[in-house]
Amino acid sequence: MVTTNPKTNQLLGFEDYLTHHDGTDYPNELVEGTLAAMLPPHLDAHANR
Repeated sequence: MVTTNPKTNQLLGFEDYLTHHDGTDYPNELVEGTLAAMLPPHLDAHANR
């Protein structure tokens, strides 16, 4: 899932990223101003096998 700032539909800055919480336990990464959901570490480790 990739998303922009839901309030303004603009790209997120680093400070916005640090304070963002989407209500899930999944981590996100900031990629060129958008949030990209990351796999949890335990699932990501098995993907490389």
